[in-house]
Amino acid sequence: MRTLRERILVGRRFKLQALLFCILAWCLALFVYGFVEYTDSPYKLCQGGLYCGKTGMVYPYEIYAAWKRWMGLLFASWPFGMLAGYALRHLRKPVA
Repeated sequence: MRTLRERILVGRRFKLQALLFCILAWCLALFVYGFVEYTDSPYKLCQGGLYCGKTGMVYPYEIYAAWKRWMGLLFASWPFGMLAGYALRHLRKPVA
């Protein structure tokens, strides 16, 4: 008698693992992109509609808007990456 887990995963394990790896790769690439691109963040409003970073350098609104979009995308996708990592960890265990 097979368990429900065994019946669901028959023939689908590789595809599911590939999908989960893609989700994890997306989250990692998104994090690294922001770490490299926005080294002076967090930005805050400082003078005349411009934004300042941690070091005091002045940036236009476009950089601030791009940083906010990246933060939103990161916070929206990170929970899915964590769930994918959890599921991948349990998929890799051999079914006894």
